Amino acid sequence: MSKTHVAVLGTLAELHKEPIRYNLDTLARLVEELNPDLLCAELRRDYWERGDWRQAPVEYREALIPLAERTHIVVVPIQSVTGCELVVPRDGPWLSLRCAI
Repeated sequence: MSKTHVAVLGTLAELHKEPIRYNLDTLARLVEELNPDLLCAELRRDYWERGDWRQAPVEYREALIPLAERTHIVVVPIQSVTGCELVVPRDGPWLSLRCAI
């Protein structure tokens, strides 16, 4: 039985109202070295399907999407039109699952 490796890479997209303070080439190199099969991205699916990355955070627009286009990495958009998918559950059935993970 082979193990599945999962990596979580936070890019601080919400803080990009000011110029970023890390090198996008370094970010792309790191993701390329991790060599994920899937790259879950906080991108709206409707924008992704239209190929419209103008609203995407700069790290996706200028580093990660171009990387995926030249490698085998598949980008999976995980944000809907409302953007509520990433809200942390405070109660309900998902809370116990989140705690278990």
